[in-house]
Amino acid sequence: MQRFENFLDLTNPICLGEITGPIAGIKKTILSAVGFSSSVLERVEVNLQSGGIRNLILKSTR
Repeated sequence: MQRFENFLDLTNPICLGEITGPIAGIKKTILSAVGFSSSVLERVEVNLQSGGIRNLILKSTR
């Protein structure tokens, strides 16, 4: 299990690379969702140097 110091580390290529392996690039997209909270959903597409792609969904609340 990997623990990060803050939420921004979840989209930091150096920090995220500790889990996924070396990263070539990251693309973030805000997702629109209907809900009652002030949560924000974000899709994070991680392009690996090996050619693979990993998709993550992050949820943050304010």
